[in-house]
Amino acid sequence: MKTCQDSKGIALVVVIIIMVIFLSITGASLLLSGLNLKSASNYKSGTAGLNTADAGMHHALAVIPAGTNFSYGSGATVVPATPFVTASSGFSYTVSATNDPPTSPSTSRAILTSTATGPNGSKRVVRAYIGRSIASWAPPGAVYIPAG
Repeated sequence: MKTCQDSKGIALVVVIIIMVIFLSITGASLLLSGLNLKSASNYKSGTAGLNTADAGMHHALAVIPAGTNFSYGSGATVVPATPFVTASSGFSYTVSATNDPPTSPSTSRAILTSTATGPNGSKRVVRAYIGRSIASWAPPGAVYIPAG
C-alpha cells in the first residue's frame, strides 16, 4: 500500500498540465479571433474599393462629352486620380478609356476601366462597355435587337 509520502509533488504536476491545456486553448482562441478580424477588415476594404471604382465609373460617365463617337487612344485618361469624397476613406480612383475595337481611331463604342486603390494595398477594377447611338430615342441596351 502506498503512502502519501510516495506521491509528493503529484499535485504540482497536475496543476502544470491543466495550466498548459488552458494556455493552449486561450492562445488558439486569440489566434482565431485575430484571423477573423483580418478577414473582416479585408472584406470591408474590398467592398469599399468596389464602391469607389463604381463611383469613378459614374463620374466618368458624367464628364464624357456629348457626341456620337468616342476618340480615345490606348488607355486615355478620362478622370485623373481623384480621391474618393468621404471622410478619411483613403481611397482614390482613376478612369481610363479605350476604343472598342482598339484599332479604330473613332468609334461609337468604348471601354471604360475604373481602378480604385486604397489602404493596405487594396485594389479593385470595374470595366464597362459603353456605346452611343445615332438615334437618341433608341440607345443600345443590354439586349439590343436592330430593326430590319
